[in-house]
Amino acid sequence: TLRMDQSDDQQAEKNIAQALSIFQKLSHGGGSDFILEKSAALRTLAMLHQNLHRFADAEREMKQCLDYCKHIPYSEVSQYMHDKVLLSLADMYNLANSYDSALVYYRKALAGFSGLLQANYDAYALDYSIAADGLAQILDSKQEADSAEHYYHIAMAMREKLASESPAIYNHFLSDIYGNIAGFLSGQKR
Repeated sequence: TLRMDQSDDQQAEKNIAQALSIFQKLSHGGGSDFILEKSAALRTLAMLHQNLHRFADAEREMKQCLDYCKHIPYSEVSQYMHDKVLLSLADMYNLANSYDSALVYYRKALAGFSGLLQANYDAYALDYSIAADGLAQILDSKQEADSAEHYYHIAMAMREKLASESPAIYNHFLSDIYGNIAGFLSGQKR
């Protein structure tokens, strides 16, 4: 029920705020691990706010996550956190109908994930394909069919590869992209 859902959201927000407070205290000693954990908790809070359509809060928190990432020594994990926040920002802007901003952040996420793909394709291909799919959807809405089709095919190829290796995990992602491409192609016939 709605009342129970609101209560759950309020409790989740309270729990995340407590976690952030603890990580804030721990990170004052300069430990980059705690800054990474604080960033992850803040991203979780931002995603909760996004789901509640509190876009201004979500945007502020995600941009704060990006700022935290600047203070973490470079590693594959810190780069992944940075790129995952870029993807979350893109998705949030898309959901908030701020398509120009979504376009910028999908492209930034793709650029970041492309470097990670070289390090470990299987670990980052799904995130890359999600960013490519999101970018394709925005490009399609902007009537940039050739570019949209390009990114849809990238996302599809990556998901087909992942699904061929682990169908139980990736088949639903593959069916999502097939549906998006079908919608795109149907729209091109009009």
